[in-house]
Amino acid sequence: MFFRYLREKAGVFLLLLLFGGIFALVFSLFDLNTDAVGYATALCAAMLVLWIFLGYRRFAARCRRLLSLREEILLTSEHLPPPDGPIAEAYTALITRLGEELKHRTEEYKRRRREEEEYDTVWVHQIKTPISAMRLLLGEKEDEALSEELFRIEQYVDMVMIRLRLGSESSDYLLKEYNLDAIARASVRKFAPQFIRKKLRIDYRVPPMTVLTDEKWLSFVIEQLLSNALKYTRQGTITLSTPAPMTLEILDTGVGIRPEDLPRVFEKGYTGMTGRLDKRASGIGLYLCRQICRRLGHGISVESCFGVGTAVRITFGRPRLPIE
Repeated sequence: MFFRYLREKAGVFLLLLLFGGIFALVFSLFDLNTDAVGYATALCAAMLVLWIFLGYRRFAARCRRLLSLREEILLTSEHLPPPDGPIAEAYTALITRLGEELKHRTEEYKRRRREEEEYDTVWVHQIKTPISAMRLLLGEKEDEALSEELFRIEQYVDMVMIRLRLGSESSDYLLKEYNLDAIARASVRKFAPQFIRKKLRIDYRVPPMTVLTDEKWLSFVIEQLLSNALKYTRQGTITLSTPAPMTLEILDTGVGIRPEDLPRVFEKGYTGMTGRLDKRASGIGLYLCRQICRRLGHGISVESCFGVGTAVRITFGRPRLPIE
């Protein structure tokens, strides 16, 4: 910092040398004693060094203050150091104006976001009423095709609700110790009609295992993974197992994922070649799964061989939180 300050003040030293040279030249032309010029230059140099030292102290204090403000999360112009000149005053006024504009736009964005979330939340709750009525009517007719489409609509509505809750400033996470077997079985039972209709075999090998998680959010992740496995598996088996401690694997014998698409399957809106063949793919499901797993402290990974099948693994952390 000191050497940077000296480089900024290099012009002052050059001016001092230039003025001393001019005085020495003029004195020599008039046959005057040039020793006086040397004494005067030395005295000016001493005063200049003192001025540089005092100026550096102010410069260093301002730099440290600005650096500390840069590390803070919330920065307002109220905490800026006082300007020491017209240029600094102009910069301070500019930063203050930008800060006010940023605050205004942030408040406007939050207001619009709240309005959109309120509208989407109301829409989700309203759409559930006709869905429930249709479910009751279809229960009497036992139309498998319509029941499946209605089930898919319910999944999409749940996905909208999950996305709203993920984007909300508040959360309803309830981390407790749950039996993974009970959560997984409930999710499989929910998809039982689709397994029967597509004539797919379910190989369930999840032993009783205690994991620290949120039952509702983990159920959504498992159901989303089962939905993907059913969507892209035409024949064969879908297996739920625990190949390693604190790990749940959902393995299918579906179409698989191409190697070039595999690194991007968790990106928002990315569907890949397989998704483009299926026009119903949105590229949101796996993105939401990763976001939920991150918030719950779980890991999620995908391995796939195109044309053979896909394996998705959820890894859970320690069964107990450390007590602080």
